[in-house]
Parts: sequence; structure tokens; C-alpha cells
Amino acid sequence: MKRRIKASVTVEASFVVTMAIISVGIMLSLWIFKFQECWYTQMANECLLTGSNWGILKEDSYIHSVKSKWDSVKEENYLKPKNLTAQIDGTDDRISMTISGSTPILGMEPLKLSVEQKIGIVRPVKFIRIVQAGKEVLKDESGVSE
Repeated sequence: MKRRIKASVTVEASFVVTMAIISVGIMLSLWIFKFQECWYTQMANECLLTGSNWGILKEDSYIHSVKSKWDSVKEENYLKPKNLTAQIDGTDDRISMTISGSTPILGMEPLKLSVEQKIGIVRPVKFIRIVQAGKEVLKDESGVSE
């Protein structure tokens, strides 16, 4: 008479399913973090570009223009990180913006979000005058007329 041995894989299946669910949760949390990083990079670029252009048009402070744009767009993202802050610095030639925050992942140590963007201010009239002056200098030096 043959003896039959019945085995069960319940313990192994419960372990595998639990690990799969935890892995999916971690991957979704990392996806949210990456989404936030991309979104805030785009918003920093938009704020800097818009702020620098409006600063020239309104003859206003660049930093004030960037800050007002940031205040209008920072609430648009529905996946906001915690402790969201923005620091805006600038000179007459360059503006920089640093956005930082933290994103918790399944109750573990939160990931730190930090986005830094810089943009140079281009004044079209000044740039065109420099190019025209350069052409004049080259024309005078070469003695060739156009």
C-alpha cells in the first residue's frame, strides 16, 4: 500500500503575496516621489521664465515676479510633499529658485525632495544692440561694406 503525503503551499503563498503587495506599495511611493520631482522642476522653470520676462516688462523686481508666480502655481499639484518651501535668489543677470520638501514612503524615513533651477536674464534690446555694435566693429576693421 502506497502512502500519500499531502503538502500545502499556504505559508509560501502568503509570504509571496505579502511581499508582492509591499513591493507594489513601495514602487507606487517612489513613482509619486519622481512625479513630484518632475512637476516641481517644471514649475520652477515656469516661474523663473515667467517671472524674469514680467520683471522686464513691468520694470519690477525679478524676485517679486517669480514669487508671485510661485504663489499662484504651488497649490495646483494634488500630490504635495510635506514641508514644501521655495527659496528665490537673484541678481540683475541671473535668477535661481530652490524648492524643497519631503515625501514619506509607507511610514519609513521620508525622501527629501530638492529641486534647484537657474536662469539667465536675457534682455532682447540690449542683446540686439551688442550684436549690432559687434557687426559695426567687424565692418570697420575689415573695411568691407555689406
